[in-house]
Amino acid sequence: MSAWARTAMAASAALVLLGICQTASAQIKVLLLAYDDTEQLAEILGETPGLTITQVVLDNDPATAAPLEGQDVVLTWTNHDADFGDELGAVLADYVDGGGAVVEMAFGQLAPDQVIGGRWRGENYSCVGTATSDTVFTSGARGRRWLSHHPIIQNIEVLASDGRRTGDAPLLEGAERVLDYEDGQILVAAREDKAGRIAWLGFHPDPAVLDGQWRLAIIQALAWAADLPSPEDADDIPASEDNCPMDDNADQADFDGDGQGDACDDDIDNDGLDNETEGELRTNLFSRDTDGDGIEDKAEVDAGTNPNSADTDGDGLDDAAEMLVHGTDPTRADSDGDGIDDPTEIEAGLDPNRADSDDDGVDDGDEREAGLDPLSPDTDGDDVTDGEELRIGTDPTDVDTDNGGVEDGDEIARGTNPLDRSDDHGPNRNSDGGCTAAGGSTWIRLWKRR
Repeated sequence: MSAWARTAMAASAALVLLGICQTASAQIKVLLLAYDDTEQLAEILGETPGLTITQVVLDNDPATAAPLEGQDVVLTWTNHDADFGDELGAVLADYVDGGGAVVEMAFGQLAPDQVIGGRWRGENYSCVGTATSDTVFTSGARGRRWLSHHPIIQNIEVLASDGRRTGDAPLLEGAERVLDYEDGQILVAAREDKAGRIAWLGFHPDPAVLDGQWRLAIIQALAWAADLPSPEDADDIPASEDNCPMDDNADQADFDGDGQGDACDDDIDNDGLDNETEGELRTNLFSRDTDGDGIEDKAEVDAGTNPNSADTDGDGLDDAAEMLVHGTDPTRADSDGDGIDDPTEIEAGLDPNRADSDDDGVDDGDEREAGLDPLSPDTDGDDVTDGEELRIGTDPTDVDTDNGGVEDGDEIARGTNPLDRSDDHGPNRNSDGGCTAAGGSTWIRLWKRR
């Protein structure tokens, strides 16, 4: 466990001892209004502390059968033909007009037989329009988060529907898209433009999976719509105000100010590295730039630098200077591999990204070792580059290598041997027309590459 986690736990324990965080959550009274037998669903949800479930299976006019008074939120479950679909739509619209909350799921949008219609869809109370039968009972998994910090989807990581999606219905005006399936079909939507809140959950979950993330999504939708604390959150802050609706965080601490409290934020400092990764790297959860070098931790990880060290390669230049100013490699002390470290090259006016700063054919490190000027391609100024002089054997620090009175460049230009002083005032000619140095050797051989 990281040091910050131990500190947080110690602080939480202290509050518990003082009796500050031990208030009980309010009960959420839920009316499960269904065109189907929902006994198993009611039983599963009823096992959640903090939820009080009243189940009504509609087999006649909902205007007389639905006991809406005194409920915090209505959960609709339509899996059979809605014989009174328009009437139910009117009842729900009136309920929302009076400040009531509704969570709609299962097949309430499936046309033509199961749809909750009338005012409910005609006047945009629902979040989605109607779907047709050719898009239902397909499989899908959680896709794009449109509102990543919405209370309904807090702590929701994996939602996969094995053939139980409820159809590709369009978003109605005024509603917000919260979460999609991977193919763009709406999974969660919500609206707050009426007197009461409304949520849409686009799935028909098998009760066998309701002990997992599907159940969590339903509970969070009920708490958000009712604007009450979640049954699984002991801080008694209403869901609309709670930045961690499923976690006990009475202090509502939100380090990065992203609307998601630290208690449920998987990236507390919002640097692009989740808390688990930061724990493995031993970086600071509460700092985007742990080592203070001007490069955020995530960028350092992507670049291969050490987010815990301002100078990864230890060459005397911090990583930000290397990456943002000089363009050098912050993981190599000698970026260009010429034998001179980056800060020394920069101080000397050399290019730390080019092994041969003056383009004379000799690396800067070799020039410095040989006593040459790595900023001048012709150290001795005889019009022959240092690289060429080293190739032919002349002295790149002496304008007249053979001391014959004629500079090396001039000798080469007129065809005499810069290594033979005897021909400085005119070459000797041998029998085959070649130039011969003193002692009779053919000096042209000296020009061959070593």
